[in-house]
Amino acid sequence: MRILLITAAVVALSAAHSHAACNLRCPNDGGSVIVCDGDGKFETITKCGEPDFVEDVGYISAGRFGSIMNGPSHRGAYRESMVKVERWYYNCGEGRFIKEVVFKGGKVVSIENLPDRGSGPQKCW
Repeated sequence: MRILLITAAVVALSAAHSHAACNLRCPNDGGSVIVCDGDGKFETITKCGEPDFVEDVGYISAGRFGSIMNGPSHRGAYRESMVKVERWYYNCGEGRFIKEVVFKGGKVVSIENLPDRGSGPQKCW
């Protein structure tokens, strides 16, 4: 019995954790599919269709220092990369929150409900 309760608690915590990273659900072929952090643009369009609006935010730079050991000596290096940031907006339907999906480097990094409500038929939740 104790093992069953522990297993149930682990499953509940796992579900709660995955829900926080996956909060855009779209109807697809009679069922529904979920967009999660880490999904790419192609996956998102395949699951939910084209967004209602795309905002190009720009680029952010990310860099890091590293060292390389070459025999008895160390050499340092700095590597920098530019990452494109986009915001996609989905109008989920009449009275439902508009969803903002943020992409960095082509991957979903956040999905948020905006305070604004959508209009028209239900497309997501």
